[in-house]
Amino acid sequence: MMNVKNLMKVFGLASLLLVGCESQGNEVVQEQEVEVQEEVQEVQEQEVFGLNDRITVEYGSGTIEVVFTDAYFTDYRNSFEENQPDNVLVVEYEYTNVDYEDIFDGEFLLMYGFDYKIYGQDNFALDTYPHYPLDNKPVSIGRSSVGSDSFHVNGEQTHFEIEIADTIVEIDLE
Repeated sequence: MMNVKNLMKVFGLASLLLVGCESQGNEVVQEQEVEVQEEVQEVQEQEVFGLNDRITVEYGSGTIEVVFTDAYFTDYRNSFEENQPDNVLVVEYEYTNVDYEDIFDGEFLLMYGFDYKIYGQDNFALDTYPHYPLDNKPVSIGRSSVGSDSFHVNGEQTHFEIEIADTIVEIDLE
């Protein structure tokens, strides 16, 4: 049997371990809070662009310039697509290959909707939607092309944000 003195030692040791674990847990939580605050501050410091603003971004192994020229809803629906959204958002853009070289395709840049993310006003990423005109063409260094992509939009959303590299482009539709 354990006497009272030994029992007190066990409880004392257990208390120290719990306090130590709690202290370490608090330090980890505090470190995570600081990291989140730093990330929020970085996002707040990002310059925000709009339609028709020229954006230069580091892209893979090089640099590209992008201008998002238009955004609008379309009535077009792809009859082969199972998921029919409330709205389909079309985003049109121009892109220039400043000095991007793809290790698989040589020096050609081909940009599509999976090269950037677009978020609705509910802060959820939109899925791409198979659409009709695919204008996107591969371009060599110093050349430009136009492109367009479509996205699923559910609900009545009118504010969107495009993230490409560390850049935000805001779009407001009425």
